Amino acid sequence: IGEYAFNSCGRLTSVEIPDSVTSIGTSIFGECKGLTSAKIGNGLENLTSWIFSNCTKLQSIDFGNSITTMGDRVCYNCKKLTSVIIPNSVTRIENYAFNNCNITNLKLSENLNSLGNNCFYFSLNNLTGELTIPAGITTVNFRTFGSSKLSRMIFSGDVTLFKDQALSILQTPNPTVDLRNCTSVPTLEKATTWFSQQYKGKIVVPDALYDEWIAATNWSSLTNVVFVRASEYVEV
Repeated sequence: IGEYAFNSCGRLTSVEIPDSVTSIGTSIFGECKGLTSAKIGNGLENLTSWIFSNCTKLQSIDFGNSITTMGDRVCYNCKKLTSVIIPNSVTRIENYAFNNCNITNLKLSENLNSLGNNCFYFSLNNLTGELTIPAGITTVNFRTFGSSKLSRMIFSGDVTLFKDQALSILQTPNPTVDLRNCTSVPTLEKATTWFSQQYKGKIVVPDALYDEWIAATNWSSLTNVVFVRASEYVEV
């Protein structure tokens, strides 16, 4: 299917891409303002850039089980999209992929190894509870995660780098970022705010790295933070 094939088809309300389709162009359903649901077949490996961008009424997407890469802005500005389930086939999600959505239910692929800049920025304001970040994510890019109401973010892997504004403000009482699986203190590019000024947050770190971590460049400058040894952390 060529690029822009169905772009701006205002009367299109649902779409199903069959398994026989193995290649699609950029923005084939972009700007389809009436589109409410989509189902992706199992013939695609690459979900191209802008495929559903600015589909402002899109409420549900079944991504199938064959996609490995989601391109730039695949669901950019899909303001009605509340549930995003990324299949385990996906290893890479590019920049702005789900920027400016309204996600209240998010499950990431267990096999992710890359999340782009601004991937979920302005999309998680109503996301609550707990979010587990897969072990393959070792770099957290610029504004990957936006402000949210998450109570706990658990990083399963050995994170080595948090870029500027990688995590924005967690707005719940007693929020926790769990980094106990790190084998060394990650580089923190800049000491931007991770926690609301109203609430003090916790960062859980390995016992063996505690003293080094609290004195490390930029980590020591984070505001409204209590560093907690993993052995002493009690989940509230």
